Amino acid sequence: MRGVLTFILFMVALPAFAQITLMKKNESCSGKKDGEIEVIVAGTDNHNLEYVWRKDNKHFPQTSYHLTGLEPGTYAVTVSTKSTSSAHCMGFSSTVIFPGRDVSLDLGARLLAVDPDPLGCGERPVFTYKLYALPHGGNPPYYFSWGAEGLGNVSSGGGENESTLVVSGSFINQSVSVIDSLGCVDSEGFKKTGAIKFCPRDPNDITGPEGFDESLRWVSVNQTMDYAVRFENDPIFATANASTVFVTVPIDDDINPFSFRLGAIGFGSKIIEISTNSAFYQQRVDYSEDLGFMLDVTAGLDVPNNRFFWLLETIDPLTGQPPTDPTAGFLPVNDTLTGSGEGFIFFSCAPKTSTLTGETIDHQAAIVFDINDPLFTNTWTNTVDAFAPASAIEVIPDTMYTNVIPFEFSIEDDPGGCGVQYGNILLSTDNVVFFPNGLWSGEDSTSLTLSWGTKYYYKIIGTDFVENEEEGTADSFFVIPQRSIDLLTPDNYDYCIWDTIEITAELISIPSADLYISIDSGMTYLPLAYDVSSWPYLLVLDSSHLQSYVFLKARHEESDVEDIGIPFTVHPLPVLNTPDPDEGCHGDIFFVETNGANSYLWWPDSIIGNPIGRFSNAYPEMSQYAWVQGTDVFGCSSIDSVWLNVYPTSRDTLTQPLCEGDSILINAAWVTEEGYYPTTYASINNCDSVIVTEVYFESPCIWTGGPYVYVDKDATGDNNGTSWANAFNELKDAIYVAGRYENVQEIWVAEGIYSPHPTNRDTSFILSDSIKIYGGFLGFEATLAERTTDPQLVQISGDINIADTLWDNSYHTVILSSGCQECVIDGVTITYGHADEAINADNIGAGVLNQGVGHFNNVVFERNYATDLGAALYSSGAGANLIIENCLFRLNTSSLGRDVVNINGAQVEFKGANGIH
Repeated sequence: MRGVLTFILFMVALPAFAQITLMKKNESCSGKKDGEIEVIVAGTDNHNLEYVWRKDNKHFPQTSYHLTGLEPGTYAVTVSTKSTSSAHCMGFSSTVIFPGRDVSLDLGARLLAVDPDPLGCGERPVFTYKLYALPHGGNPPYYFSWGAEGLGNVSSGGGENESTLVVSGSFINQSVSVIDSLGCVDSEGFKKTGAIKFCPRDPNDITGPEGFDESLRWVSVNQTMDYAVRFENDPIFATANASTVFVTVPIDDDINPFSFRLGAIGFGSKIIEISTNSAFYQQRVDYSEDLGFMLDVTAGLDVPNNRFFWLLETIDPLTGQPPTDPTAGFLPVNDTLTGSGEGFIFFSCAPKTSTLTGETIDHQAAIVFDINDPLFTNTWTNTVDAFAPASAIEVIPDTMYTNVIPFEFSIEDDPGGCGVQYGNILLSTDNVVFFPNGLWSGEDSTSLTLSWGTKYYYKIIGTDFVENEEEGTADSFFVIPQRSIDLLTPDNYDYCIWDTIEITAELISIPSADLYISIDSGMTYLPLAYDVSSWPYLLVLDSSHLQSYVFLKARHEESDVEDIGIPFTVHPLPVLNTPDPDEGCHGDIFFVETNGANSYLWWPDSIIGNPIGRFSNAYPEMSQYAWVQGTDVFGCSSIDSVWLNVYPTSRDTLTQPLCEGDSILINAAWVTEEGYYPTTYASINNCDSVIVTEVYFESPCIWTGGPYVYVDKDATGDNNGTSWANAFNELKDAIYVAGRYENVQEIWVAEGIYSPHPTNRDTSFILSDSIKIYGGFLGFEATLAERTTDPQLVQISGDINIADTLWDNSYHTVILSSGCQECVIDGVTITYGHADEAINADNIGAGVLNQGVGHFNNVVFERNYATDLGAALYSSGAGANLIIENCLFRLNTSSLGRDVVNINGAQVEFKGANGIH
């Protein structure tokens, strides 16, 4: 609980210290910084010990056993006996100062009444509010203070304390503070100002600066004062237009008459603009076109009569003189709806510089219509504040040894003045340009955190409510450079032998530092390096540093400034026991193991099955080393290795692309599917040698011959279809290539007779996908346009086996499968199909059996026979769709539909000139 020293027991076994106890008190309120720590060492006088403190792992410049005024954080202390003692025992302990709880306050308000209601002209409302103060957080119970209005009623509701207060007034400025049981404070305020209700009023009046304070209307002696005078040809009293209006304003004794400047002049809807900085104006303004008259305007400063004046005279445009008609004046009787009979004048002036605070400036206007008696306006009064506030500051010493600078001051307005509005501290580093550092109102002290090693000029400037600002005189002080050492490393409590520590220290106003190390728990220090100015300093930890408590110290002798790092321990490396596994063959699994640490990492990853376990499987391709790194609980690591002896074998992998549907000979077997096909050879040292052929389908299959496949019965080249010289001798080979390779577009066929098979009647030329066959070539053409139009040159014939006999011919010379989407046959003769089976599909479609989408152009269907239907062409099914263009059907024979049969939803379109013989 806050406010009570809590015992944190941290025991350290030392030769001379039985126990170190840290008694602490946490911060009571958030931001209050009132934590405490007291060190108690059993059986020892605290005054005979030395204390080195760190806060949040950084040097903390305290040496006492009892620390007060602490902010939240982690505090650590190293305790040792003073150097004059016979022993140098060491102890170390730490504790945490926890942040205090925040207390916060919500202030709500509920409007109870407004008086009077309704509000009359010129009245300011009086509000009545009920204010609610609701505290949160902190440590209940709560206590409330309601500012100058006194305490409200404290009541309990909903399990939380609440305070209420009823306040009334035209100007409400109410504050409330809450204090919890530990003295934590928060405050809130409520302000409300009622606005005056303005209503239409008699325009024969004068108004000036509102100033500060509604009743006194304070203005600065340096202020330019703006005035407005309004006048009206009153409809109650006036019976005719006013021809002449003469306005005078006597000059107050405290006004500098020569500061007078004219502003705009207006009447009805007309405005006469006068140039800025004019003290006199005389002009004839012509309104004859729209109003029928001219207006002479004369205005300025009348020094002999000590007044400001304005003369507005109507002029007849025909005579150039004042009108003789009494109703012809420029200012008509006022229409209160349009304001046509109203006018105004604006002007400004300034007080004399000799005017003293408290003196008043009174201005009243006299308005004369034609030859009537003057009408006097109200008197507008302002009170002058002639002098700026005066500040007094507690002089800051010329030299400051801290960069948190206290400023104590007082600011008072001149006697009888309007009051101090705020004060401002101005700072400069060159005594020329000063920068503000915040505004203070109602305070007499503050502190600023400034830069070390800098000379500052400062002054306090007070400002009153009419913006009178004092000049202020500057004084100066110098913040000396801060001399300190902050040993930033070590930043760990545990290190390993052969680690390299990058020792880094932050030196302020110190050029270098000497480094020391202690390997006897801080009793003695040995030098590492002198005058270190370049950081980091590298320290390699060797076997001499294997200690439970090692300390580093940085010191600057001349300044007597030093810092000691946190104690750390140097640990030995773990010793790994990793035996070599049994030898094996290529492809065997090797079992490896180790011990001597807490966690392990094996590599290389490419051969290790479980890289992070004590045990693992290894899959070496050849004889090689594997390594393991073992790490203990302190993060210390060592590395060991094992030799994986792999007997040499031969294991190769070949890749073989294959178009789907093709085959390849591997190990005396034809392979048509993707996969790995091993071939094992004679063993060496009981280890087999293997060649694995990886077969994969090539997709897409690309034919090297390009978009065209060439067929010529008489070609004598390579018979690969890549050109006329190397053309395929058989059409069936070209159809195979076109069906397998995606880049083939067309088959060009030269003069000759082409059959699907020498002897097998069940074999046909089967087309799928988008195969396009063009005949009419002689075997040299480069374009389709160069071929002949004679379809008799290329014969696609079902006459197989014995020539010129029918019973042994192909059942179907050509088949368009359902896979045909854009199949084309152009410029050929399809002949001698013989579908003579009794009861199956081989008794229809002797010439062409179609199930897909095709286009026959310039094709002769000749001498095809079917025992049932469609001797020349049989097309069946909803997906069958044919175009027959410029084709000839002759000598085809069947029992029904000898030429074309189209059934079962098939479609056919005839184009061009088709014939039947």
